[in-house]
Amino acid sequence: MVAERMSCCDRVPGRDRRADRRRCARASRAPSGLVESGIGWLPYVLDRINFEYEDRFRDLMKMKRSEYWCRQCKATFQFDPIGTKLVDDIGVETLMWGSDYPHTDGVWPESSKYIKEQFAGLSPEVVHKITCENAGKFYGLIN
Repeated sequence: MVAERMSCCDRVPGRDRRADRRRCARASRAPSGLVESGIGWLPYVLDRINFEYEDRFRDLMKMKRSEYWCRQCKATFQFDPIGTKLVDDIGVETLMWGSDYPHTDGVWPESSKYIKEQFAGLSPEVVHKITCENAGKFYGLIN
């Protein structure tokens, strides 16, 4: 879904660029989530889409593609110790931790153990955002 939205402005010979801009404008505020995708791979993708923006899309988009990501997208994960080392590169506001309860392939009922282990180097404020606040805001449960 995010890849589809982000690629809506790709230049293809013969395409009407004004139509592409309108399509991007319509999708520009729609929230998106990548669930159970892990997060360790995101810094590479964000860097790559920014490279493509600078190289080919500056005249088509108002913001860098990663700025659209930070504004309206979220990714969830259960246990990704590599990803939690890269929180600053991804954007703390874009991350949501989940236990995948009640599925047997999730980290529940040992959720506390996994939270403690993978978030050990992060501040309590960052851990709270990732484990509680971001999901509450994304789903409209808190402001």
